[in-house]
Amino acid sequence: MLADFWIYNMTTNDWMETEFDYDIPRWNHSGFMYAYPPAWKYFVFGGSTGVFDESVPRTVGDFTNQLHVFDVEQETWTGKVIEMEVDTEETEESNGN
Repeated sequence: MLADFWIYNMTTNDWMETEFDYDIPRWNHSGFMYAYPPAWKYFVFGGSTGVFDESVPRTVGDFTNQLHVFDVEQETWTGKVIEMEVDTEETEESNGN
C-alpha cells in the first residue's frame, strides 16, 4: 500500500496501475518527469515513509530526504540515488531564529 505505481496516458485520459511497484511506501513526496537521454526518467524526492494502515488515522511517519529514479523505458527503479543532509542550524539562522 502506498508503494503502488500508476501511469497516466494523456492520449486516452486513463490511469493504468503498473506491475513495478515502488520499493518504499511513501506519501507527501515530490515527483517529476524529465527527458534524460536516452529515455524519460521519473524522479521521486522526500516524503513520509512507514507502514500505513487505512483502518486507523494516519500518522506523520518518518521523513526521508532520499532521491529515487524510475527509468520509463527500462521500467525499473534505480533505488536510492542520493541521501542529502540538511543543516538545520543554517536554515534557522536564515529565517531569523
